[in-house]
Amino acid sequence: MIAAYGVSRTRDKKGVIIKQTTLPWVNCIHRNCGGGWKTMEILVLEIYMGKHYRIRKLTPKECHRLMGVKDEDFDKMKSAGISDSQLYKLAGNSIVVDVLEGIFRNMKFKENPLRVFEAFAGYGSQSMALRNIGIPHEVVGISEIDKYAIMAYNATYSKTENYGDIATIDWDTVPDFDFFTYSFPCTDISNAGAQAGFDEGSGTRSSLLWECRKAIAAKRPRYLLMENVKAITSKKFLPGLHRWMAFLSEQGYTNFVKVLNANDYGVPQNRERCFLVSFLGDAWYEFPEEIPLTVSLKDILEDSVAEKYYLDQTRVDNFIAGLSDEKREALERGE
Repeated sequence: MIAAYGVSRTRDKKGVIIKQTTLPWVNCIHRNCGGGWKTMEILVLEIYMGKHYRIRKLTPKECHRLMGVKDEDFDKMKSAGISDSQLYKLAGNSIVVDVLEGIFRNMKFKENPLRVFEAFAGYGSQSMALRNIGIPHEVVGISEIDKYAIMAYNATYSKTENYGDIATIDWDTVPDFDFFTYSFPCTDISNAGAQAGFDEGSGTRSSLLWECRKAIAAKRPRYLLMENVKAITSKKFLPGLHRWMAFLSEQGYTNFVKVLNANDYGVPQNRERCFLVSFLGDAWYEFPEEIPLTVSLKDILEDSVAEKYYLDQTRVDNFIAGLSDEKREALERGE
């Protein structure tokens, strides 16, 4: 879930934006945006001529910009006929591309091209990151069962073999690969869910992690990458993560794990995720250094959006009426 931010936009009589400001306190309205973000806490408050207020939610394109997706990639997904609700879900379930770029730069791949298999592929955040930083690579296959993620992936890249459900793949039929990415479902680990866990044999969606053992044992890829929610490092789930890392160590992998926040890698959202990078054999790895944040939420907004993204005016009026005089006056000043 994205952290609570807001943006105040002031428009003139013609609707032209003449001022916009990030408002960290505008988090009073929670709106369901569907999919991966159960509560949408980012809202854009627009002020017309200092008095008339309108509030809207972020558009799917703006949400994908917050995930590091280039507009041209988003436009390809949109052109595939995917609905707004599914586009929101895809964004919420993906990995911030900017963070992946930093991780991949430091992995110093030697292969040319790097042969990649993306398990739980989504719309291919890993491939986007590799492409963006100029690493020659070939995706030899993916594993994805979500209809809309598959549509988005196929719209974004050239035709890629999808081996479907990871639990049923015969790995002897899959070409060899150097890099295996397996950011398995967070459904049963996330604080937003029931936290049923990911124990082997439990039957939860998150327990699909253990199916990845077959791929690793059969193909012995040189590099591995896992991403999941920060809660996997909590007291409740850390023993399970340690069991997984112990399996990797038994297979000859050296493991490096760290929680990274997208906010520290150039993206204006607080999104903490656990990353596990593994190398076959002895290795040393350092996660990317943090970089100063030079953009804010207002920088990712579209200038104009469709009417459907605006909240009902009665709700807006009630929201404004509930603000303190100090905050309402600050809004009118565009602060």
